[in-house]
Amino acid sequence: MIKWGDYGFTVTSPFGSRRDPINGKTAEHTGIDLVKAHKAPIFAFTDGEVVHARMGQSGTGFGNFGNVVAIKDQRGALHCYAHLDSCSVKSGQKVAAGQEVGKQGNTGRTNGNGAANGKGSHLHYEVRTKATPSFGFGSHTDPSAYLSKYLEQGKGTSKMKPTDFIAKIAPAAVEDMKKTAVPASLTIAQAALESGWGGSGLTVKANNLFGIKGSGPAGSVKMPTTEYRPDGTSYQILANFRVYHNWAESIGDHSKLLVNGTTDDPKRYHKVLNADYKTACVEVWKAEYATSPEYPKLLIDLIEQHKLDKYDQMGKVEKATVELNGKKIADGTFLNGLVTVPIRDMAEALGAKLVWDNIKKIATVNGKKIVGVQVVNGRAIAPVREVVEAAGGRVAAWDGLKRAVTIQK
Repeated sequence: MIKWGDYGFTVTSPFGSRRDPINGKTAEHTGIDLVKAHKAPIFAFTDGEVVHARMGQSGTGFGNFGNVVAIKDQRGALHCYAHLDSCSVKSGQKVAAGQEVGKQGNTGRTNGNGAANGKGSHLHYEVRTKATPSFGFGSHTDPSAYLSKYLEQGKGTSKMKPTDFIAKIAPAAVEDMKKTAVPASLTIAQAALESGWGGSGLTVKANNLFGIKGSGPAGSVKMPTTEYRPDGTSYQILANFRVYHNWAESIGDHSKLLVNGTTDDPKRYHKVLNADYKTACVEVWKAEYATSPEYPKLLIDLIEQHKLDKYDQMGKVEKATVELNGKKIADGTFLNGLVTVPIRDMAEALGAKLVWDNIKKIATVNGKKIVGVQVVNGRAIAPVREVVEAAGGRVAAWDGLKRAVTIQK
């Protein structure tokens, strides 16, 4: 059977006989009620064609459903996503499993009666074995049983299990945190949310975990996306999205955005760097990475549910110092038994001549090429021994308790 928690949902009302939450009478519940945060993205459970994507009207088979998206799968069955706050697809559109179809809401007949604060917000999801007439009304079947059998036969969602997704993405997120100070927990949570646990059409086609637009290392792909007008109404456009060779490239590009910011504000996301996970989730939203007021809570819930903050501990880099004649001359980092330092800071402190080739990313100090150069947050760094010896000095001692390198010149 389907584990709805793997999709980020809590089940509040199963399929079958139940007491109606509004009038208290016993009646058949034709679907299953699933809850995330209000206005959280809802992703398609299967591939298919959209046959309805608007407010349901009485007599159409979708009375009292509010905004509803109905998708016909490869077998001809209909998957109904009801009470949506808004629809992200259009009738006639082909969708892939894991693609966003709308936002969770409380339109139509719900406990909240359309309350602005999201009271009563949930997804009513049902499966009908027929798509016609009246959108298959009356041919309801247990969504959990149907979807389980559908997936067993090799159809349906390409979404990974959260544990598998985390296992795949965490190593790259941790290594990237060591280089950029972007919390690994934030990277994993944003990737899970934006890609639908790796199942979005964009992720499957382009290894694009974060929905970043433009041209990437492997080109671009044109895909439909939902945009919002100033008044909050949505509309669809075709946009070019970056294509990556692998997930690590996508993660690196995401971190590059948070480190370098935007053209109008290079420091836009700097409050995220080295922050604890709660602060990072709030600050990335304040910097307008996403506009939904629920965005920080969605990320924090994911991090806490899957204990993603443990990866922040793995990605932390210890500070180290470099001393000459008892005086600190540079700050560095200690990682995996190696101290690295900003090359320019060390060269200037030792009175050495630095030449930096920004195209080839090659540094020479007093005419000697430095080995092991990396560019981190816009600064060239290298092992301290490499820079000191090129400048004519030597490493004299290492204090492991103080994390301090003593050099002589």
